[in-house]
Amino acid sequence: MNPTGSRARRPLPRIVDDHAPRKRFGQNFLADPHYVARIVAAVDPQPGERVVEIGPGLAALTGGLIARAGHIDAIEIDRDLAAHPKGKGGIAILIVAMHIPPSTEGIRPHGTRYDYEERSAKLLSILKRHGVDAVLSGHEHIQHVEDWDGVLVLISGGAGAPLAPFQKYGYYRIDVENGKLRETFQRVRPAKKTR
Repeated sequence: MNPTGSRARRPLPRIVDDHAPRKRFGQNFLADPHYVARIVAAVDPQPGERVVEIGPGLAALTGGLIARAGHIDAIEIDRDLAAHPKGKGGIAILIVAMHIPPSTEGIRPHGTRYDYEERSAKLLSILKRHGVDAVLSGHEHIQHVEDWDGVLVLISGGAGAPLAPFQKYGYYRIDVENGKLRETFQRVRPAKKTR
C-alpha cells in the first residue's frame, strides 16, 4: 500500500520493442531457459509429429519445439506478436484470420463502409509487406477462394446458412506441403430434418 492507503499498481515490464504483456490476452512470457528446457522435454515432440503451439508469444518454446519436431504450427492472437517476419523463429507460413473479408475483385462484403475498398487496398499492402500467405474469413455466407495479388483469400462462411440455392455446405481444409498452402473444400451433407 502507498501512503494514501490505496494499492499502487506496478506498471507491467516492457519486454520487446516496447511490447508489454496484455492483460486482455492473459499474457505471461516465459523467460527462464531452465523451465523452457523442462517444458520442451515434457512435451517431447518427435520428428515429423504435428505440433501446434497456441500463443507462442515471444517464441520462448518455439525454437526448442522446432528443434525436436522439425516443424510446428504457431497460432498467435496478439497482432503485434504475430507480425514476425518469415524465416524468424522457423516461421514459414503466415495466415491472418479476420471476420469480414477484404474487398477484392470477386468479393464485395455486405454491411461495409463506403471507403472499404480503399481500406482493403491499404490492408493488402500491409499483408504483402509482412509476407502473409493467406487470409481466412467468414461473414459472407459463401464459399469462395481467390488469389488477391499473391495473397490467398479464403471465405468459408456457409455455416449451415447459405443464402443462395447453389451454395454448398462444408468447410475448407488447409494443408501446408513443402512451404505451400493447398485448400480443399470438404463437403458436409446437411442432416435430414426429423419431426
